[in-house]
Amino acid sequence: MNNAWFEVNVSVVGSLAGLALNTVIAAYLQSLRPRHRDATLFTQLLWLASVQYGSAAAHDFTATYWPREISGWVHALVLSCQSLYHLWFAYEIGGRCSGRERIPALTAFAAVYLTCFALFTAGIALDDLTFIPNLLLYPWIIRIYAKRSASAENKSTRLLFSGLYTWSFLLWLIWLTGNLIISGPAIGLPVRVEWHYYLLHPVQFGATVWSALVFLRYTPQATSFQAKLAGLILAALLMFIGLVPVWLAWLMSAVPGGEVVTRRMLWGFVAFIPVTTILCLRLLPAFLQRAFLAPLNRVTEGVRAVDTGELPPPLPVDIHDEIGALTRGFNHMTTSLRTHREHLEALVAERTQELEESLDTLRSTQAELIRKEKLAGLGEVAAGVAHEIQNPLNFVVNFAGLSQELSETLRTYLPPALHYLSDELSDNLKHVVDNGQRASNIVRNMLIHSHQQPEEERYCELNELADHYLTLAYEGYRTQHPEFHCRLEKVPAPDALPVAAARQDLGRVLLNLLSNAFQAVPEKGGLVRIQTEKTASGVRLIVSDNGPGVPTVLQDKIFQPFFTTRPAGTGTGLGLSICHDIVSRYGGSIRLHRGSLTEMIIELPGLS
Repeated sequence: MNNAWFEVNVSVVGSLAGLALNTVIAAYLQSLRPRHRDATLFTQLLWLASVQYGSAAAHDFTATYWPREISGWVHALVLSCQSLYHLWFAYEIGGRCSGRERIPALTAFAAVYLTCFALFTAGIALDDLTFIPNLLLYPWIIRIYAKRSASAENKSTRLLFSGLYTWSFLLWLIWLTGNLIISGPAIGLPVRVEWHYYLLHPVQFGATVWSALVFLRYTPQATSFQAKLAGLILAALLMFIGLVPVWLAWLMSAVPGGEVVTRRMLWGFVAFIPVTTILCLRLLPAFLQRAFLAPLNRVTEGVRAVDTGELPPPLPVDIHDEIGALTRGFNHMTTSLRTHREHLEALVAERTQELEESLDTLRSTQAELIRKEKLAGLGEVAAGVAHEIQNPLNFVVNFAGLSQELSETLRTYLPPALHYLSDELSDNLKHVVDNGQRASNIVRNMLIHSHQQPEEERYCELNELADHYLTLAYEGYRTQHPEFHCRLEKVPAPDALPVAAARQDLGRVLLNLLSNAFQAVPEKGGLVRIQTEKTASGVRLIVSDNGPGVPTVLQDKIFQPFFTTRPAGTGTGLGLSICHDIVSRYGGSIRLHRGSLTEMIIELPGLS
């Protein structure tokens, strides 16, 4: 087999494909803004790899264009710089580490490379000597990645260093395999030189793609899915273009005149590399944007809208694949969210309406209670005032009438010339009597109006009554005092407790007692309890609180009208008096008991 073509032009295509791939990736990372420090380090490494691939392509061209010694020397220099920078990269990526080890290691390996160049000047073949430093350098880099992976603090960092570990191992494998294949025949190994080309470029392409995937996956540098997908497709095409000439040239080597055909074919592939790269960079992004990314962007925008509280209309489903399934799932999710939101809004509106109605009822009930309380207080005052006015008013009316009769008798003893005085006096006294009678009627009506007439007795159930008015009184008091809070306890009797009393009257008693309890409890830890129980003679209702209670010397006066322990102007002193009157009207009793709690005990006859 004619192997001349292996050493002349075949490897150029693979090197140029590698040059294109590394340049495209480095240029993309260079364009990112903002760019992470790790991305800058990796970009610089890729630029050096591009230069290395360019020098390799120049070195593999026919020596007619330039001396191979010069191209080999340049290639070795670039390769040495790339390897040393890779060592620096291993220490710097993911945050600087091993400060005391980094500088000595770099110095030592740089000294090894300088020694190789010094030996080259002495006439020793450079290609053989640059292999040894690289063969030693990459195990050291592998050791660095393994050490940093073992000490990583999180999973992403550990996977990053594990991936770079694999990448460095592939590069080391390239040096080891290439040296064995190239030097094998000289030392008697059963290998063929063309194997080098079959293995070198596939592993190099794989290492480059692997390193880019690992870096973009596990570093904090933000990139786009479109760039990753386009890069993978371009890498596959360049790998295909770089490797196919090796097989075609091997087939043409057995054909007479095949070397000329092979050389033309290789130049065709060399020209095809930039054309393919440019077409991929121009056409692939547009195709991917239209076919894949546009539907994904619609879903992404929809997710952002949902995140801000909006529910977008259903997205169009143009394709029937995984992206289409994702879009249909998103539409189903937004439809469900929209249904749930409408249901919740309706439920909230319904509850709000109920609360507003309850609040209106509470306000009207509170206003009615306040009005009745004021009327009751005014009635008591009016009764007292009317009682005091009635006696002197009767005295005025009676004596005015008597004086009128006396004036008429006196008229008979007066001369006619003075009768007009007697008539005028009689008329004045008549006015006094008439207006006195009118005032007496007004006072009598006030007494009748202030007298509490018993309502028609009807059935009411004490447990239900106590539960209802406890809630009503608490909410009503909190309406006037929003900051008020206390613990409520209900201890109902196990059986129903029917009472022969008007519900409105007993409700008035409960509201008065509960209002006093709410005012008495402390600001923190307040307790108000309402308890009902059956007794031998009827029923018992107890309203308790943990307030300070009433002093012993004042307990006998609490049911007297106008008696109050509150500051002046804050109470009429008629509440407990009215309670006492209502309970007494239904044949019951009310009393105060002071124990661990202050208790107002009401006892009423039950229904037989």
